[in-house]
Amino acid sequence: HSGSLWTYDHTKADARDAEFGHEGFTPQWEFGFGLSYTQFAYDELQLNTDTIRGSEYLKASVNVKNIGDRTGAEVVQLYSSDLVASVVPAVKQLRRFEKIQLNPGETKTVQFTLSEKDLAFVNMDNTWVTETGDFTISIDTLTATFYYDDSIPETIGLGKNATEPKQKDQ
Repeated sequence: HSGSLWTYDHTKADARDAEFGHEGFTPQWEFGFGLSYTQFAYDELQLNTDTIRGSEYLKASVNVKNIGDRTGAEVVQLYSSDLVASVVPAVKQLRRFEKIQLNPGETKTVQFTLSEKDLAFVNMDNTWVTETGDFTISIDTLTATFYYDDSIPETIGLGKNATEPKQKDQ
């Protein structure tokens, strides 16, 4: 219909196909691509935990080093992938990015925080949900996997040995 704004998520094209077949697509320039006249190295991708529950936050950090001989700017990009979902998810989704400036030889630790809302998608009932399961975080060529679990009750103020579930309002 004229004037309709239907979104179309072509998940078959998200996965790259080296043969340029129907199953893939290769953009000429990816998001964040640019000429910086220097090179950067990424290492030590770390997550604060391997499991988040309910409304907990996931914190990811990575070290970025300017290994060239000129000052340069880099866009550090964090992507997530939902490994199993009730609706076929995109292969990867950009969740956070930060542009940093580094002098030659300088290293900077970049930190990102994700919540359960960052992992949510619209399900078959047209409602936003975050499903229990495995997720992968990727920054440059580094990856880390974590588990989201919404079935384990959150605890309050009891420290590491917490056993009492948080009471929900009725």
